Amino acid sequence: MSDSQEEYFHHLYPLPAFAFLHKPTVVQRCRDGTINEQLKLAICAITALHLQRSSLSHDLWILQAENSILQHIGQPSIFHLQSLFLIVRYRIESGGFPKAFMLAGLAARTAVALRLNYERRDLSYVAQEARRRLYWSLYLLDDYFCVGLREFELCPEETIHLQLPCSEELFEAGGHKLTGFLHPDSSDEREPTGLHASYLRVTAARRANMRFIRRVGLGEESPTTLRNSIQTLEQNLTLIHAGMGELGTYSLATLTSTKWQAEYLMLHISWHQCHCDLYRSFIDSYSEAAPIAVLEGLHPQDRAALQRKCVDHAQTIIRILSDFSQHGDGQCQLERDIAVCAFEAARIVMFDCRRTGLAAMMEEALRKANLCIDLITRHFFFSASTRPLWIEFKRLIDSYTVRKALQEREQEEVTNAESQPPSPRSTRLSQIATARQKLSVQSLLRQSDFVDDSDDIVGPYGPVAPVLPPGVGITTHSSTAKRKPSTPSFQPSRVPAPPRSVSDNANNFAPVVDTGMTDTPAVLGLPTGSTGFLPLGVGSMMEHPAAASVPLDAGPSSAAAAATPGATTLPVAMDTSVIPPAVPGFDPGFVFNPWMGFSGNEDLRAYYGLAVGANEEY
Repeated sequence: MSDSQEEYFHHLYPLPAFAFLHKPTVVQRCRDGTINEQLKLAICAITALHLQRSSLSHDLWILQAENSILQHIGQPSIFHLQSLFLIVRYRIESGGFPKAFMLAGLAARTAVALRLNYERRDLSYVAQEARRRLYWSLYLLDDYFCVGLREFELCPEETIHLQLPCSEELFEAGGHKLTGFLHPDSSDEREPTGLHASYLRVTAARRANMRFIRRVGLGEESPTTLRNSIQTLEQNLTLIHAGMGELGTYSLATLTSTKWQAEYLMLHISWHQCHCDLYRSFIDSYSEAAPIAVLEGLHPQDRAALQRKCVDHAQTIIRILSDFSQHGDGQCQLERDIAVCAFEAARIVMFDCRRTGLAAMMEEALRKANLCIDLITRHFFFSASTRPLWIEFKRLIDSYTVRKALQEREQEEVTNAESQPPSPRSTRLSQIATARQKLSVQSLLRQSDFVDDSDDIVGPYGPVAPVLPPGVGITTHSSTAKRKPSTPSFQPSRVPAPPRSVSDNANNFAPVVDTGMTDTPAVLGLPTGSTGFLPLGVGSMMEHPAAASVPLDAGPSSAAAAATPGATTLPVAMDTSVIPPAVPGFDPGFVFNPWMGFSGNEDLRAYYGLAVGANEEY
């Protein structure tokens, strides 16, 4: 245990979510043999997983800790809650998404049962800060499940009556300091917040921005109030930045010299991502662009200014990631959100080059995207929750590479076949809910593949569908339908062969069938003459972390080959030999946005390498 706890505090504690254990106390309890057994097992397991100690039985450790906690479910304990949080994180990173989702709810329930969302001034400073930090770690866990959806929140902000964490040095020394609260106040004259507290505030701002752009996307934000809403969110970001003090100014010197490199990197990346989230809905022709009626509520000059801001912040994210890649600690552990931000930034930059017609800049944009995916490959090769993002990122880079090659060869022939793809599986969930929530494939809630078995209530003894007015259709399921087990599958997904037409024969490419669903993930069309199967793109299991280096030039098709005159198929299937370890519980054949939902027309068009004007595309 001594080695594991030292490695935990060296590698994982620098991440905000894991910074709730008090090192001197934990170390002393390990030496005395008085540390809680479940906590000991959880620390060893999560550390072994992150550091890929494959020879250790960390799956068995986490199962033992989990079973022990569940046996005492009616006796909540601070140590059980610490263990339970680590168990949830372990399940997330190892691919156990359904169990992680349900256990997270238990953890949140335990926390409020112990009243951890309130201060306790009767405790020692160390105990106060430790319980406070544990609850803030649960607050950060919401980013894995809710993504701006209030119905899935574990720790609603209005129920949190805690001050923010103090600095790491003060916590370890057992000191105390008033730090302020989650939402900054312009009249607050306290000293600047530290890294941990500032990161929490930025996280809260990002969630507020996500709720805003969800409202915009659903048409719930009035065009008349749009500008005021944007200004309010910008003012909030300004207040948060002012509260950071010197930490709010990014510099390479600080990045390389700070002891808390991961937290410093995450703070500044997340800060810029706040702005990308806020502004990207106003990029013309972007898949997540606001409805036309909303966009027309903004003056064209204002809209253009928001678009420039979005691209500028995305460029800054990539520049910071480049600094970290070149000068940072290569052994530094990072949170999955870094991968999300890298993906989003590269996606915005590549799309902007295409939207503005700056074809000459596409090579530089692709270089930056490759830098981002290299970073994701190095730091998240073990993470099941990041794997779908990696697959989609690589597909997107390859599609833009093909497009660039086609433009250079001046091949202007395009196909007009484009439609919404069908869903490769039925989740038997409310279509109203899924259409409104727009969960991405990367969303752990969607990856959990939950099944609503409400139709089993009636069974064979009643009608399976309500009586609807003429002309109104509804998808029904047999009352005897059973859920397919969530086990790893490396077989191709069977989909119906789409109908062919004269135009299909001319282009040698079959269109994808339109199911009429608004939230289904994108599945690639089949080449004419195929057997009707789609490759899942799941690679073989890797033996060692060192094998996670991914050759980015081994894409779905060679750009040069794709650009050869006379080529009729664009592009071929992904090279599965370069994909990180396979993970159960998800289908990598989706096209998605890691925060909001599925990628739209610009990604589908980019995949096929089509070069037409925005009016024709959208």
